[in-house]
Amino acid sequence: MTCKQCGANVELSGDRHWLHCHYCDAIFVHADRDNRMDLPGPESFDIQVAGRTLEIRWAPSRPLAVVAVTFGVSLMAFCALFTIMGGCFAPLMALFVLPFALGAAALLFYGGAAMVNRSLIAVGPREIRHRTGPIPVGGNYALATSTVEQVYCRAHVIHGKHGTVHTFEVLAVVNGQRKTLIGRLLQAEDALWLEKRIEDHLAISNRDVPGEAPLRDVLGVE
Repeated sequence: MTCKQCGANVELSGDRHWLHCHYCDAIFVHADRDNRMDLPGPESFDIQVAGRTLEIRWAPSRPLAVVAVTFGVSLMAFCALFTIMGGCFAPLMALFVLPFALGAAALLFYGGAAMVNRSLIAVGPREIRHRTGPIPVGGNYALATSTVEQVYCRAHVIHGKHGTVHTFEVLAVVNGQRKTLIGRLLQAEDALWLEKRIEDHLAISNRDVPGEAPLRDVLGVE
């Protein structure tokens, strides 16, 4: 199959419902596999419509949060033990381990926040709002819907010594700039489904984004 964005040859392997172009990182659904765009919604997301607002709620990755908290506790315990073993040099040892203790505190804070917090994107008639809480960690924003030109998906490929990992994100083109709406998704189908849902709610007509292949155009759906 040929990528509808860059023209490169793309192969569908196994029972995947989606294709990834390794040249332009476009992701899209094979028309023969799903020409009605009826992908299942992501199970880990809570999606509701309140009046004229589409609300999408989800929690950050729990495994990463557990790793951060575990490593933070271990590092903090090491700092405390190292200081106590210093005896009469304990104040000097405390100064030595202070950067490590601050790093451990940061890991505990962000890991704990990731275990407690939930994120919300509210797509309303006038703006798109992103909020994360109840622990404030930053990253909140509001976008005027009149400035959103397009919604699309993109793949990230991470090559490591233990293999290749794919993650996916849903982005918006805002005044010519790219803004991540939902990131670090592990399933391409989830990203494509969320793209369609947000795009339909905003009534945005689909068109190509440079370097990407929007879902509806690939499927040939009007």
